[in-house]
Amino acid sequence: MQDIMQDIQKILCESELEEISHFPLQRSQDCEEWEDIPPEEMGRILETFPQEKALNFLEVLRTGSNPRLGDYYYRIRPRNPLYL
Repeated sequence: MQDIMQDIQKILCESELEEISHFPLQRSQDCEEWEDIPPEEMGRILETFPQEKALNFLEVLRTGSNPRLGDYYYRIRPRNPLYL
């Protein structure tokens, strides 16, 4: 049963990451200066965390919030280039 739940969480996490991979992502240590981060790198970062935490992170990121994971805050890059 435990293996089935882990498989389900892995599939959900991969689908969440795929869903946001169409959007440019950014990260920041202070929420002031943001740098772009490729989806592939985000995937590698998420692999270092438990699947449940990674899935929760992706769900929060999709809401437009700036969740923290490790030493960085993450966000979907705003469309308006004047938005800081």
